[in-house]
Amino acid sequence: MRLSVVIPVFNGAAVLGITMDSIASQVFEHEFEIIVVDGASTDTTVNLAKSYMKKIKNLKIISRPDNSMYEAVADGLQLCSGEIHTYINAGDFFFPNAFVNVDKSFRRDKDIRWITGKKCREINNKIVPGINPTFNSIVIKAGMYGPVLPYIQQEGTFWHQTLTKTLDLKKLSSLRLAGDYYMWCSFAESCDLVSNDTFLACFVVCEGQLSSDTKGYFDEMNTFTAELSPAILLPFLYVMVTTTVAAIGLYAGRATNQLGCPPKPNF
Repeated sequence: MRLSVVIPVFNGAAVLGITMDSIASQVFEHEFEIIVVDGASTDTTVNLAKSYMKKIKNLKIISRPDNSMYEAVADGLQLCSGEIHTYINAGDFFFPNAFVNVDKSFRRDKDIRWITGKKCREINNKIVPGINPTFNSIVIKAGMYGPVLPYIQQEGTFWHQTLTKTLDLKKLSSLRLAGDYYMWCSFAESCDLVSNDTFLACFVVCEGQLSSDTKGYFDEMNTFTAELSPAILLPFLYVMVTTTVAAIGLYAGRATNQLGCPPKPNF
């Protein structure tokens, strides 16, 4: 399957390289395209992206002013020609064989439309695994992942191009912080999120990230998530119980140093 990866970036010359290197190092027998959407950076971001033209065959670079990261994501998604879509921010990275594992997941089960890998973050050059919750579409649409349950990690979430067509890209462009959760709510209207039991991508924590404004993120989520109703009770309880079991397993693994978390790749 052909993969399309959108990379929104603004003044990211210092961090874009690791993202591009993680893509250039993928061993993947099928075609993939990379769409870098730059918000008219004033540093050397665009030149850095252009330096990967020989390493990455299908690389598109767009540079123009935008109003938000999600406007850049929306612009990039409109240009995607692959069957499977994702986006990743400059500075975050894919693990080796990520594209192969994604391709296998979608080929193995034709009913799958949306997958996410095992969660992890890089903090001070150390990769730390996260709790992998059970996913339920009703619970997603009610806005429970993040404020109450472990969040859905955007890095390493891939979806079929038919789901991109369900998005209101104008609405997505208008969001500043929680555009990813808007996408998850839209996808959850038509299909379930499926866990992929591999590490696909890593979120790199650094100062000044938009994601550090959790209150603003949750406030923006509340503008489009569904109102709570009795219908959520049983799904929510099931997710809570299974996620608690996953958390116990995670902390037990930390105690015994048996987490199976991969080291940071050397691209």
